[in-house]
Amino acid sequence: MRTAEPVFDSAVPTFFDFRTSQNRAASFVYVLPRGPREALVEYTSFAPPHTRGVARPKEQRTALREYLATILGVREYAVTREESASLPLSASAVDRRRGSILAIGTKAGLVKASTGYAFQHIQADSAAIAESLACQGHPFDLPKPEARHLLFDATLLDVVARDPGQLERIFAALFDRSSAEPVLRFLDEESSLPQEGKLFARLPSSLYSAVGRRHR
Repeated sequence: MRTAEPVFDSAVPTFFDFRTSQNRAASFVYVLPRGPREALVEYTSFAPPHTRGVARPKEQRTALREYLATILGVREYAVTREESASLPLSASAVDRRRGSILAIGTKAGLVKASTGYAFQHIQADSAAIAESLACQGHPFDLPKPEARHLLFDATLLDVVARDPGQLERIFAALFDRSSAEPVLRFLDEESSLPQEGKLFARLPSSLYSAVGRRHR
């Protein structure tokens, strides 16, 4: 989008901005400036599984207009390009082997359910596939996902489904520290159990209630 007045700081991107209505669904906004008058503004919301694939362009545009007007103070702007997508999020383990075929990407469950990110996972997976081909002559000798990471993602999805307002509190607690590195390491599934224990110590108690429900 382009604005009539300079409103963006091109050196400061915005991630996980929850200053948008949570009444429709758990949602947040990204703002990635390209200059003082141009930026990519993305509205992301979580939807229950039975509504996935159902287009909601009117609702999404309304939410974006509200954010631009009330948070950024932008009323005059031009939309230069628009796109939308529905990304399935699941914390279930995936059987990637289908006969002689190996599923990759989204179909392989490489989209991390707690963030919607997949790039890092796909890069690591591609390297593992190449190593398996070189050493074993087939692509199937791949590391299994850690059960605890699947549990963490499933717990977050459970919280989003039951009480979407908690999502902001969880991310605020995770990033409430001098460096984002421990959190990013955790989201990339490269953290150790002691490191994760330190992160979880700051999380709201509602998250632990969700973990308890998943173990019943």
